[in-house]
Amino acid sequence: MSWDGKYVEDRHYPEFLPGDEVVCNKKYKALTQGKTYQVIKCYNQFPHYPDLNSRVITIITDGGYEARYATYNFSKSESQLRDDKIKQILG
Repeated sequence: MSWDGKYVEDRHYPEFLPGDEVVCNKKYKALTQGKTYQVIKCYNQFPHYPDLNSRVITIITDGGYEARYATYNFSKSESQLRDDKIKQILG
């Protein structure tokens, strides 16, 4: 894995809720770029450093196993954004 020149403090780690649909923005071996995945768990990778907002999600990969990935490589899918907007309006 190569370093892209950004430190943890300089990245934006979005927060996802369990059950959210996310889209992969980066090419991985075990994931298909542009395909949606369900978030199982989202948490701080370094709980002993609460100031570092390094978020990690757990998802089921194409091979069928659970894996952890940094959230800065993912975004919410279009359908998830619509659902969030509907929930915001209704409730």
